[in-house]
Amino acid sequence: MWQSLGRLPTDALTYNEEVESILFVAARQYGNGHVLAYAHDGLTQDFEMTDGGDNLLFAQNAFAWLTPRDLKENCSSETVILVWQGTYAKISEMTEVQDFIHRRGWKLQVTSPETLEDDLKCGSVLWYLSDWNPPSDFATKHVPLILNFVKEGGGLLIGGLGWSYDQLYEGTDSIYSGDLLGKPLGLSFTKDAFQLNTNAPIRLLPGY
Repeated sequence: MWQSLGRLPTDALTYNEEVESILFVAARQYGNGHVLAYAHDGLTQDFEMTDGGDNLLFAQNAFAWLTPRDLKENCSSETVILVWQGTYAKISEMTEVQDFIHRRGWKLQVTSPETLEDDLKCGSVLWYLSDWNPPSDFATKHVPLILNFVKEGGGLLIGGLGWSYDQLYEGTDSIYSGDLLGKPLGLSFTKDAFQLNTNAPIRLLPGY
């Protein structure tokens, strides 16, 4: 079940004014792993790191919560953050996040549809940014790989940009990749529908 971690002002609306959009960050446990989803993948781009904001702190806390405590067999001891880049949010535009990850002694590695299966074997966290043009077999091949990775203890950070996608492709049969990945987890970016229990406390892992 999803648990809310952050909300937008109550007067914030999606492009569909009939639907109030107040949830911005939500998290859940899935199998032995953890998932954290946030509404806008551009949150961690350098130009969003304005004075007085806490965007970088959000990223730090997200990775700390998602990172598995147990090492994988036949893998090195380093924490590997895999990045599936988005259509608009590129890791090259997130130098402050990169610097934070390197300061922690973690490894940041860009993954791709072609290398994902091998990369997940020793990955710690998969950071899925908003990809508007996923491969045709994303739902049947890549989503199951990602879900199994989380079930076995991995972390999944999902950055969305679903309202823009839904607005652009309204009236078509195109499905947002964040929804394809989110559906088995109980979330939808384009329909403003986290399935969550707002009264349940967030269970923090020991040591964080």
